[in-house]
Amino acid sequence: MFTESELLHSSVRHQRLLDSWSPYDLAVFEAGVCAYGKVFHKIQKFLPNKSVNEIVELFYYWKAGSHYSLWKKNKRKTREPAGLYSQREKLQKLLKDFSDN
Repeated sequence: MFTESELLHSSVRHQRLLDSWSPYDLAVFEAGVCAYGKVFHKIQKFLPNKSVNEIVELFYYWKAGSHYSLWKKNKRKTREPAGLYSQREKLQKLLKDFSDN
């Protein structure tokens, strides 16, 4: 009988896409999608350990899942009054400030 840890790290087990993504990487990915949409090379700047291809692959995997459905349903589609930052601009600034530190 195998332990759960042995099964997860077995060389026989097929590696899944999410196995190489940490919770932190996933959070940065989602913030990047909110800020930049499908401009994957900009998202990749915040995930230097991931290639653009890996980000594209995750995007379409993520989009097919239930988490994307919840995210899209709760995403705000309202416009802000002129002169104020839009939600996307705020996220872009936040990601830029975060990467500068």
